[in-house]
Amino acid sequence: MLRKTLFWIHLGAGLLTALPLAAMALTGILLSFESQIVEVATRESRQVLSPQGTRLPLDTLVARSAGERADKVTAVVFQADPLRTVEVRMGKEATLRVDPWSGETKAQGAAIEAAFGWVERIHRWFGSREIGGMITGVSVLLCLVLTCTGLVLWWPRKLAGLRNVVWPKRGLRAKARDWQWHNAVGILALPLLVVIALTGTVMSWKWAEGVLYAAAGAEAPRRAQAKPIGKEGAMKDREAKGIHIPDKNWQGWMDTALAHAPQGWTSAWISAPQKPGLGASVNFRTNVEPVPSGGTAVLTPLGGFEAWKPARIDFGTRLRFMVKPLHTGELFGWVGQLAMALASVATLLLAWTGVAMSWRRFFKRSRSDFARDIS
Repeated sequence: MLRKTLFWIHLGAGLLTALPLAAMALTGILLSFESQIVEVATRESRQVLSPQGTRLPLDTLVARSAGERADKVTAVVFQADPLRTVEVRMGKEATLRVDPWSGETKAQGAAIEAAFGWVERIHRWFGSREIGGMITGVSVLLCLVLTCTGLVLWWPRKLAGLRNVVWPKRGLRAKARDWQWHNAVGILALPLLVVIALTGTVMSWKWAEGVLYAAAGAEAPRRAQAKPIGKEGAMKDREAKGIHIPDKNWQGWMDTALAHAPQGWTSAWISAPQKPGLGASVNFRTNVEPVPSGGTAVLTPLGGFEAWKPARIDFGTRLRFMVKPLHTGELFGWVGQLAMALASVATLLLAWTGVAMSWRRFFKRSRSDFARDIS
């Protein structure tokens, strides 16, 4: 009775998520070696070969590169190395690299990077954070259900039968082929599928992220809240005195933050205010991923310095920074990336064979057989 109940749960979850999981698997394959491909394609656009004159203000660089889209710029990445370009970012949609000395936009590899950005948006949200993000979030949760129920259903009643279901066989036809491949591929890819589903759940759901921090004995980070701006607020007071409050002042923010920058910083990520009443923030990094050191300079809505927040290095933060590299396999280099790509291929095979077996069960069997199965 238990196996029969688990079977119908497995079947229902599989049919609900077959298409979303197949789409995420296909895009996951395309993204498998994104970092290496983008690095090679954009290598020239990241470097300045012969700097001349003086560095241009960040606001000038943003205006020249983004043009009419300047209001869509969400962040500017500034490198301490004078021979590196400045990145002007418009969320996930586009990244422009600008020569800080001449103001020239360097487009080498931009098309490839934009294409990968589009594939990633499909992979994570199907192009829509609200609706698509909900679909992918539910799908990864149901993927966990599929892995758990699948393991129970796969486990043979007699250990002697293990050899018949642990490796795909050739020469089988139709139903027997789909059944055997579904079982064999599923069990071989199971550990990787569990990792993909768990890390995907943490990236998709805030409550799952909170569970990760709680399990590590750390407090989950809190989102910044806009400060109320009333008649007694500092913003209102300065507006009443006729002081101009700039919408975006990239160079002013950078100059303010540099006065509080940590020694040995390598890059500064300047983020524009996300909501009215919030100030900009400048995140300084002093080493590479997965867990950067450094900290963040928090600015007031008027652009003044408000506070310095050192980078968190507790166990929970370290785990959270490892989630995406673990999801993509980059944590273990190209070997891990290849393994996750193969797991995505396995997901496509599981979706195909699962749907094929369901089709035969519901549409290519007699009514008496169908009635017996659901009874």
